[in-house]
Amino acid sequence: GEHGVARMYVLSIELRDRDDPPFRPVPEDVVASIGTHDLPPFASWWRNSDIEERIALGVLTEERAAIDRRERWLQHEALARYLRSEGLLAEDDESLEGVLRACLALLARSDAKRLLVSLEDLWLEDRPQNVPGTMADEYPSWRRRARYSLEEITGRPELTAALDAVWQHRGKP
Repeated sequence: GEHGVARMYVLSIELRDRDDPPFRPVPEDVVASIGTHDLPPFASWWRNSDIEERIALGVLTEERAAIDRRERWLQHEALARYLRSEGLLAEDDESLEGVLRACLALLARSDAKRLLVSLEDLWLEDRPQNVPGTMADEYPSWRRRARYSLEEITGRPELTAALDAVWQHRGKP
């Protein structure tokens, strides 16, 4: 932007339930990501477990949840169809890991100058760091420690392989 602050491009927010592609093109002058700290982690978002958690916390009505579930299902179907058509997701791959890697590849090979990857997404964390609209006694926002230390993260081949794949899609050696 004008003041040197990059705009965000958040795939989970940009998704539509139709069109090809089912999202707005990724501009160059953005920080691209799948989600943000105020959104559910990828695993929770893809499985809709965030919807169930927000119902349990009383911040989402069952009526609204039904609408959200339907909209999310259509978005997920459109995204998976697009990822398959681009060769980023195998036809027979319905795994959470496969969809995550395909989404990361999609953003990594986009025009975005910067890409933000959540480490917690890489190990398919389903508990959010923050649940907006809740009080401290309802949800421990910003108090949960990461499941793994930095040393453990760098020692897990599946995590470093995911980051290596992102790096390769970015066109780096």
